[in-house]
Amino acid sequence: MEDKTYLIGLLATLLVLGWALYQAFVQSRRRISAQKQAIRQMQEKVQLVRRQAEAGDARAQYNLGTCYYFGEGVEQDLAEAFGWWRLAAVQGDADAQYNLGVCYDEGDGVEKDLTEAVKWYRLAAEQGHAGAQCNLGA
Repeated sequence: MEDKTYLIGLLATLLVLGWALYQAFVQSRRRISAQKQAIRQMQEKVQLVRRQAEAGDARAQYNLGTCYYFGEGVEQDLAEAFGWWRLAAVQGDADAQYNLGVCYDEGDGVEKDLTEAVKWYRLAAEQGHAGAQCNLGA
């Protein structure tokens, strides 16, 4: 009788553990599914922004550069970020001008060049960009 009670207890423990493992597996699959969906949505948004950027929209160019800089929805690529920010900056986007200043200042995606950094900081600062003004010491 003692063996039977032991076996029943062991079986009950195994069932509880099995159920817990199953629940953990289901939760894990749900998280993975949600993460995949979020990635797909981000990639779709990046494609929309890319179309706008390729059409010449300065703000979209800035946003696409930011995606590349941080690797959001695309593979991180500092040189690609720099290129998109440059397109926006020459159209007068102050945030893009500031970011070019940072890139030249830090050597992110481009060779470090303090003269170029100051040039782009100054253009952004003239439009009231506080970060650029701070970096210039204004």
